[in-house]
Amino acid sequence: MRDDAEVLAEKRRVFGENHPSTLKSASDMALSLSDQGKYAESAAMLEAVLAIQRVLGSAHPDATATAKNLEVVRSQMRNSASKSAEKAVPMVNLFIRAVIAGVVWWFAYLYIRRLLNPENNGNITKYQMDGIFGGLAAFSSVFITTSISALLIK
Repeated sequence: MRDDAEVLAEKRRVFGENHPSTLKSASDMALSLSDQGKYAESAAMLEAVLAIQRVLGSAHPDATATAKNLEVVRSQMRNSASKSAEKAVPMVNLFIRAVIAGVVWWFAYLYIRRLLNPENNGNITKYQMDGIFGGLAAFSSVFITTSISALLIK
């Protein structure tokens, strides 16, 4: 069985670019691209088909069908972009939680463990780098374990 691209190429060769049969094949291929989630390619192809069909008039059934299909594909494109943005939100939340864990560890280490220790006499400057590295370790631990858990749950 031949795919849409082969059929379209053959019709372009036999009938030419503007023939109704070629335009129908181009429209079918655009809808196949949309089904594959390739919305931008689909929309571009439908726009090209519609530009040719406009010569027939906007009320022509083929032009009307193509315009409706184009609107559906554009809607799918918007929905897809929205879903991609929604997927990014959990990663931002995960990053924020990891940063908070790192800052909390840093604070706990420097100000509770070292500052409140009577042996240090309130001098914690020599422990600054320990606090920073510990905070980075806490950040990494939370970020990596939560990321792996999220991937395993899905």
